[in-house]
Amino acid sequence: MMERPDTLKEAIARALEKARQRLDKLNEASTCDWIIKPLLWAAGYDTVEISAQERDSAGNKPDYIILPETGYAWILEAKAWNVSLEDSHAWQALTYAFTTNMRWVVLSNGREWRLYDREVDGEPSRRLAATARLEDQEGAARFLTAIGRQSVLDGSIEQFALKERLRAVLKEQLTDAGSEAVRALWNRLRGLPGLSKVSREDVAGVLKELIGPAFPPPPRTPPPPPPPPNGWYSLPELIDLFRSGAGRLKPAAVRLPDGSEKDVTKWTSLAVETVRWVADNRGVPQLPFRVGNARKRCFLNSEPKHPDGGEEFINKARVDSRNGTFYVETNRDRWSLVEAVLALCDATGVGDGVHVRLQPQGDSGEG
Repeated sequence: MMERPDTLKEAIARALEKARQRLDKLNEASTCDWIIKPLLWAAGYDTVEISAQERDSAGNKPDYIILPETGYAWILEAKAWNVSLEDSHAWQALTYAFTTNMRWVVLSNGREWRLYDREVDGEPSRRLAATARLEDQEGAARFLTAIGRQSVLDGSIEQFALKERLRAVLKEQLTDAGSEAVRALWNRLRGLPGLSKVSREDVAGVLKELIGPAFPPPPRTPPPPPPPPNGWYSLPELIDLFRSGAGRLKPAAVRLPDGSEKDVTKWTSLAVETVRWVADNRGVPQLPFRVGNARKRCFLNSEPKHPDGGEEFINKARVDSRNGTFYVETNRDRWSLVEAVLALCDATGVGDGVHVRLQPQGDSGEG
């Protein structure tokens, strides 16, 4: 498989940070826009490969079809972040998968992800092949890699589902004192020196300790790095601060490469002021300007739309400079926005020339 696990882990950390930041606003639509879709993008899918479906009058169509109109299409059924997933939530999508000859169904509320195999007979609980939670970032990265574009295209998803199902069955069998597997192992162990009095419960208990919990506890979040002595963060320092899980940080001012300072209270304003300075003093790079491995999505363009006949910017900011008018795509969380601004600075030779001073915690700023 050719996915980028480091990129996925970054996307997972960013999704968790976004959820902490906007927990009260995560309905189904915002969960899809802020959590689920960015994770699918990190797993290799283009925007056009994630096709929202309009429900018919009976509500039979799923929320999304991934890789539509191909022989690799699969179904995504989405729920809001705070909705507890149930196997029954996948029933409608599995029925639709049967009628359309699609094999894989994914059910997700952004935080928990479940993979179902339509080719397995029985109730949805019997068709459940794998689960993952974002708090287990290693496990979530494996899951997203397995449902990622390359894995689906080369068939690796099938091997992943087989191994995960095998792990689940073995765990169930080996931690149940009444199972045939534990009984057989117990009979063998009683014949070994010093184990004649061991019980099946003893065997199952030790195996449970060895196997561990279904979802390991999340790693302890390291403390945020100390602020710079002068109170001004470079953009890489800001990204490190976001990565540490720091709270609702808001900008107060931006210091541009020539030493001039602008008051800003929104992260979008930081992006606008930086783009304007770059356009006035360095010239913008070739447009459309993309960030990282994005193919269908851009950060900066001469018109408010994505490249190659793509969609209009959902959220945008117009920047009027001495060298023309440009549009910034601002439908991003603060982490992604600062990363995009840093990429623009790197592309135009500005480097670490932009610094940000933050508002004291508790001040009211938006964005």
